[in-house]
Formats: sequence, C-alpha cells, structure tokens
Amino acid sequence: MRTPSDRPPEQSPAPPLPSGLVRAVLQVDVLHIACAQPGPFAAKDLSLLVGIAAARITHALRLPRGTGLIEAAPGRLHRATAAGRKVGQRWTHGNDEGHAALREAWEETWFIRCVRHHLQVGPVTAQDLAAHLFTQARTGPHGRLEVEVLIDILAHIGFLQTPRPGLVALRPPHPQQRSGRDHGKPAPPLPDPRRGEADWSEVEELLANPIRAADLIRLTPADHERVQQHLTRLATIIIAARRRPTADTPD
Repeated sequence: MRTPSDRPPEQSPAPPLPSGLVRAVLQVDVLHIACAQPGPFAAKDLSLLVGIAAARITHALRLPRGTGLIEAAPGRLHRATAAGRKVGQRWTHGNDEGHAALREAWEETWFIRCVRHHLQVGPVTAQDLAAHLFTQARTGPHGRLEVEVLIDILAHIGFLQTPRPGLVALRPPHPQQRSGRDHGKPAPPLPDPRRGEADWSEVEELLANPIRAADLIRLTPADHERVQQHLTRLATIIIAARRRPTADTPD
C-alpha cells in the first residue's frame, strides 16, 4: 500500500499563455469584444463580430480565460468576469484607454512580473526575452511560438517598446497611469490616410495588422533602413491611390 510520502508531488498548473495559432492583434480584438459582452456568449457569437472562425475565437480566449478576464458559463458558454467587464467598460473610451485598462488588469500576472524583472536593467534583445519567458513558462515545444505571440500582445497594448533596432524595453508609464486620472478621456482619433501626408502614424495604421511586432524587433539596423525605404514608397502609393477619384481608377 502506497503511503502519502510515496505519491509523486502534484505539479502546479502551467502559467497562462496565449494561443500560438492566432495573431496578437486579433487576440486583443477578441478580448476587447468578449469583455464588452453584457452576458454569456458562445464562440460563434464573437465569430460573427470579429470575422474569424469560431475555433479561432476559442483559441483567442485562452489568455483572457487564464488571466481571469473571461470565465466559463453554463451551457458551454463564456462570460466576462467583474475584472473583464471593468476592462470592457474602460475600452468604450477608446483603444488607448482599453489598452491601459488591460495593462492594469495584468499587472500581477506571471508574465508582467517576469518581463519587468528581466528588463529592469535596461533593453535586451527580443530573442533573449523570448528565451527567458519560455523557460519561466515551463511549456512544451510549441511554447516558443506562444511566447512570441505574448511579446507581440504586450507590444500592441503599449507595455513594451523597441528603443533601438533588435531591442525590446519597458515603455515608460503613460500619463493616465502616472496621474491615476483621466480614465474617461476619449482616445484621439486616428489620422485620416487621405489627407495626403505619408507620416509614420499612417504607415502603422496601414500595415500594423499583417506585421508582427516580434518580427520588427528582430530586424537589424540595415534591415530597418531597407524596410523604411520600402514602407515610405508603399505608403506614398497607397495614400495617393486613396485620394484618387473613383472615376480615375483603372477598370
């Protein structure tokens, strides 16, 4: 007969990570819409709102479930927790406010504490941060992709920044976080790409979705220079095309 001392120690559950099968920007969009739902919802309900398959919605809900923003509801449904509804309410004032609420909601998560500790001495390479998170996550072989998506998410919501090509660092606190006020201030509107100015805010809006932040972080200085030249030309072409009257558009 086995005694309690003979039993193998129970393993603690793996820390929450996002799915590696859905892009970071889409996962943040799904989290936003999920936290805004007033009652229980199914993955297919969000699928109609986001425009991706229900199976991918389920993958995208993995991180908000693991961090206590979304929970299971009867009937194989999901619903926002009190913390999730708070994030959703803040998001009604714009993406900047929603991202700030998300950063605050995740302040005590394992990955935020881990990133803060690892970056307290200053910027590191993205590969170094990913390797550190991968080790701390105690995950399987697919965990490296999940960690890279996590870095993308943290960059997308304004927790991380790239001070120099190839490096990643903590972003300084935003004004709302330093003051603790202005939570109801609407986010400024996005620039209009049709006004004829190829500035970098427009380039980011045009191209942020298909480009992963982790990809940009890995670029060398020479890569950055070449990408900047290409993006400037591409932005000029696209903005000019958007300003072109419909009648002038080739058949």
